[in-house]
Amino acid sequence: MTTDRSGPPRPGSFPDAIAAVSGAPPGAAPTLDDDGFLQSVADALGGLALDLVPSAMAPAAALSFAVVDSRGRARAADASFLAMFSDDLGVPALLRLLQAAGAGEPSVGLVQTLAGVPAAVCAALPDQAVGWPMPAELRAALAGGGRRWALLAYVPLRLPKFAEDAAAAFGLTNREVRVAVALLEAPTLEIAAARLRIGRETARDALNGAMRKMGVRRTAALVRRLTDLVCQVSQGEDLEALGAAMNLTPGEARVARLTARGETAARVAATLGVTRETVKTHLRSAFAKTGLSQAKDLSRAASELGALERIARAAEIAPLPDLGPGRLRMVARADGRRVAFMDYGPNPARPLIFQHALASGRTLPPALCRGLQAAGWRPLVPQRPGYGLTDIDDGDYLQAAAGDVAAILDLLRQDAADIFARDIAAAPTLAFAKAHPDRVGRALLLNPQAAAHPGRRRFGVSIASGILRAHPELIHPFFEVLRRQIRSERVATLLRESFKGGVPSDIAVLDDPALLAWMVADIQAMVARTALGVIRERLVYAGGWTPPSAVGGKTWTVVSCAELGDEDWRQPWSDLPDVRFKSLPSGGLLLPYSHPDAFIRLLSEM
Repeated sequence: MTTDRSGPPRPGSFPDAIAAVSGAPPGAAPTLDDDGFLQSVADALGGLALDLVPSAMAPAAALSFAVVDSRGRARAADASFLAMFSDDLGVPALLRLLQAAGAGEPSVGLVQTLAGVPAAVCAALPDQAVGWPMPAELRAALAGGGRRWALLAYVPLRLPKFAEDAAAAFGLTNREVRVAVALLEAPTLEIAAARLRIGRETARDALNGAMRKMGVRRTAALVRRLTDLVCQVSQGEDLEALGAAMNLTPGEARVARLTARGETAARVAATLGVTRETVKTHLRSAFAKTGLSQAKDLSRAASELGALERIARAAEIAPLPDLGPGRLRMVARADGRRVAFMDYGPNPARPLIFQHALASGRTLPPALCRGLQAAGWRPLVPQRPGYGLTDIDDGDYLQAAAGDVAAILDLLRQDAADIFARDIAAAPTLAFAKAHPDRVGRALLLNPQAAAHPGRRRFGVSIASGILRAHPELIHPFFEVLRRQIRSERVATLLRESFKGGVPSDIAVLDDPALLAWMVADIQAMVARTALGVIRERLVYAGGWTPPSAVGGKTWTVVSCAELGDEDWRQPWSDLPDVRFKSLPSGGLLLPYSHPDAFIRLLSEM
C-alpha cells in the first residue's frame, strides 16, 4: 500500500491548522483554487479535530478524588470524598466501573453515597487520569505499588453558592429557589415542604412560580434546568452516554433519554412508537438498575453524568472563570431554548447591549465595567446562540439572535437599549435593529465586518478568515479544531499567534498578565460546550451577508481603527439611520480593553 502525500501535511496544532488553511507563507495573498487541495485541507482539519482531546471546565468545589485498589478499598482520598463515601467501596456498581476502566477507557456511572443518594463517579487507570487536578498526595498514592485506579466524583449541588446562583440566574424569589433546590433531593413535594417547614400549598405556589420563570412545565424539566446551569451542559449532549453509564439496555436507554429531557410517558411512547406500558416497564427497570426512583432524579443524573463524561476525558480541567461584578442570568424562550446573559447593573441605569466578539467578551474586565457604570450605563452582555450557555437554534441564526436580545429586554422590562458591537457581531446587531426597530436607541459599531468588504487585515487569523469566508466548507472543521485546543497555555499561544504582526495596542493587551488570563478564561467558557455559535456566524458571512436596509435606531456611529488597514469601510454602512463615521489613528480589535477611557468617550458621543 502506498500513502498519498500530495495534500498538505496533517496539522498537529491550531497554528499548523491556520497554516494549512492559508496555504501560503505569511504576508502572501493565499488562494485555494485547486479542489483537490481544498478537500485535502478539509480532511486534514477534520481528522485533527477527531484526534484532539478537548478541555473542560468545572467548579473545583464540585470535584472529589480517591485512589482505590482492585477491591474498591480506598488507599487515599480527599476529605470531601470520605464525607460522601465509605473508605471501602467494594460495591457492585463501583467494581463494574473498575473493570470497565481496566479495559482501557475511563468509565462513568452512579455509585450510592452514605446518604443513599446516587452520585456520578468516574474510574480511570493512572494514565487515563493525567489531566485530573488531583492533590499531590493522591497522585503519589496512585503511583504506588500494585494496580490502582483513580476515582473522580462530581457532585455540583454541594457548591456553597448553588442556590444563590440559581436564584440570580432565573430571577427566582428566595422561597422559589428554596423549594426548587429542596426538590433536587426530596422524593416528593410534600417531603420538600416538610423539610423547609412550610405548607404544601405554599410550596406548590413557589414551585409553579419557579417553573414559569424557568420556562418548564414539569418537575423533571425544572431539575434539568437547575443542574444544567451548574454542570454547563447543552441540550442532549449528555444523553448519548446515558445508557452505558447506567448499564441500560438499548430500549431502556431510549426511554431514559427522553424522560430525562422532561417528556411525559405519553410523549415518550408517541416518539418511540411504543405503548405507554412499554415505557413504564423500561422506566421501572432503569430505576431498579440505578437506584433512582423518579423522572426528576433521572434528569439530575443525566446532567451530572454527561458533565462528568466530558470532564473525566478532558486534556485539562480548568476552573470556571470568575464572573467578576456581573450576574449570570437566564431567559427561557417560548421554544424551550435557554438564553444566557451577564447583567452588570446597576438598576436603574441606561441599558447597554454589549455584544461579544467572535470568541471573547462573554464577561467584561472589571475596569471597563466600572467605567461604563460610572458613565451611566447598565452593561448587558448576551451570549448569542451556540455561545457559552445559550442553546443553539436550528432555524434562522440571525432571527434567533435578534429574538434573544428582545427576550432579555422583556425580562428586564426595558423598552429599548443602546447597543455596542464590534467585528463579527455587526450581523446579529443589525438583525435586531431590523426586527425590533423601536427598541434600538443609539448604536456604535467598532471595526464592523461586512461580507462584501472583508478588509485588508494581513496578520494572524485574519489571513485565514478570508479563506474561510470564500470556502465555507472549511468553517466547521476549522473551528472544531479551535474548540478542541482550549487548554489554557494553548489558548494563550493562539492569541499571541493571532495578533502577531498586528496593531501594537492589541499586542500590549496580551502582554498584560491579568487581561491575558481574563481573555483565556473567557474564550474557554465561550466554546467549552460547543463551537456552533462561531460556526453559524461565520457561515452567515460566508453566505454573503450585507447590512439590511430600514433598520431602527436614533443614531449610528461607525468607527474604524486606521491601524487595521481596512479600506472602503464606510460604504456598507452608509444607509444606517443618521449615521456618523469616525476613523481613529490608533487602536485595534481590542480597543475596549487597550483604551477603555477612549472607548467610553466614543460611547458617550454616539
